[in-house]
Amino acid sequence: MAAQLVVKPAVAADIPAIVHLFGELARHHGEIQSNNPRYGVPSARWREIVEKTLGDPDEHVLVARSDVEVVGFVRFHYEEKPWGTSCEVETLVVDEDWRGRGAGSRLLEATEEAAVANGAGGIRADILIGNDEGVAFWQARGYTNFALRFGKPLGEG
Repeated sequence: MAAQLVVKPAVAADIPAIVHLFGELARHHGEIQSNNPRYGVPSARWREIVEKTLGDPDEHVLVARSDVEVVGFVRFHYEEKPWGTSCEVETLVVDEDWRGRGAGSRLLEATEEAAVANGAGGIRADILIGNDEGVAFWQARGYTNFALRFGKPLGEG
């Protein structure tokens, strides 16, 4: 099934599909961490974020498209670190009906190719604690866990 997929940069016409996928991701993560307010974000806010991201030359969004629809996307950017350029994957999500059919792998391969072309020395991604499916996806592709990221909500926003 993966052979029917095309990975390409996202365009404005992809915004509704990306917003829908953010909603799927929020539901999935909300099941894992039900008390986390990050997963109660309304779709209008996701739309604002996607529109801003697509207009930012420092942000990159690729979509995986089947013959008829967007089935996944990856969002990433580059950061300069003391050891060199790092490709930071912010989000990689595939429609629930398309998981296990190669879309995530294709998106990650395209991200790795872009990272190499842009001189990145590595790729980093944060995976939600408890997202065993996500951890397995990254580990199966040669990624290893080397750090923990801590967070703390501040105020109402």
